[in-house]
Formats: sequence, structure tokens, C-alpha cells
Amino acid sequence: MARMTTRISVFRMCTQALPVKEAIAAKGMQVKELKASQADKAVIMAAVEELVKLKKELAEIEGVPYEDGSINSK
Repeated sequence: MARMTTRISVFRMCTQALPVKEAIAAKGMQVKELKASQADKAVIMAAVEELVKLKKELAEIEGVPYEDGSINSK
């Protein structure tokens, strides 16, 4: 029974994570396009903040700590 419960919880995690992963990919492309077009810095930073929020949400769903990749987080 424990094995079945594990499979169900993994399935739930995957179904919850998929839309967030898709949103991360879309937001990442938006940030890339904003940077390429040399958009206003405030606009880029707002998009980056949304991207970070999505990445934190995914980390929470997957049950792993969020690391932003900066030197300070290591």
C-alpha cells in the first residue's frame, strides 16, 4: 500500500509542477526577449521577479530548497 501511495503522490507532484514549468519557460523567453530588445530596466526587473516567484513555487512543489544561483546563496 505504501508503494501505491508514493506513486499517487509523485503523480500529483508531476501534475502540479507541469503548468509551473511551462510558465517558467514562457517567462524565461519573455525575459530573454526584453533583454534583447533593450527594454526599460524596470520592465525587465519586473519580469525577472515574476520568474523567480515561479521558480520558488516549483521548488516548493518539488520539495527542494530554492537556490537563485547567486554567490550569496551558496
